[in-house]
Amino acid sequence: MFACIPIDQPATAPYAPAAIGSHWVLDINQQCFTGYHRAWSFAFGLPSILLVCLGLPLGVVILLVTNQAYHSEQIFRQHYGFLYMSYSQPLFWWECVVMTQTMVLVAISVFGVNLGVFYQVVAMNGALVLMVILLLIFKPHAYPQAGKVMLQAVFCLLLTSYTALTFLQLGSVQPSPEYGMVMGCVVLVINLA
Repeated sequence: MFACIPIDQPATAPYAPAAIGSHWVLDINQQCFTGYHRAWSFAFGLPSILLVCLGLPLGVVILLVTNQAYHSEQIFRQHYGFLYMSYSQPLFWWECVVMTQTMVLVAISVFGVNLGVFYQVVAMNGALVLMVILLLIFKPHAYPQAGKVMLQAVFCLLLTSYTALTFLQLGSVQPSPEYGMVMGCVVLVINLA
């Protein structure tokens, strides 16, 4: 709903840009926040973001905190155990942090389009580094092996993302095809390991 990209830049004569401004990714003919896109964005998109991004984590926290006395009961574990059983007891609400982290990464992916690929990747890497720091400080997982796997997964994402930055053309510097093949193999090995 909010994924908009610029198509044309204002130009001087004799060039005439066909589509100045941001346009909706799902319908390039529709300029963002005009016409039906404006109505959909504010009537459907904004309430949906508020409901999902604020309501869902808040609802989970309220559910888990108000029913903390029932966490060890079989019926509660069957229905809601997937939200808290993999985390240590003092951090039973950590799933809300995971939800928020996921939402931040999605927001960077959607709203970062106008920043350009380089800055979008840098913002994504910043969010991933913050995830690593939180995992190292709080150690939320009840099973140390699960925490270790989570850290390895985020490190793998970070390495893949940083390696992807080296494929971008910066100014007149363009990576060679040989470099692309070697680094592609490195990324493949990192992700398979």
